[in-house]
Amino acid sequence: MVHSFQSRFRLNNGVMIPYLGMGVFQVTDQQHVPGAIQKALEVGYRSFDTGGCI
Repeated sequence: MVHSFQSRFRLNNGVMIPYLGMGVFQVTDQQHVPGAIQKALEVGYRSFDTGGCI
């Protein structure tokens, strides 16, 4: 199955979330995170895991 940025799935509590997301936990230079997220928004990402970002 091919998923797009518009693909969603339902959690056990009924909330729908994007199937695809972007994680930035392995970024070694945190100054690049805002620009990376901005670019990801421009191309269609709507879910971001920023855990570990300061």
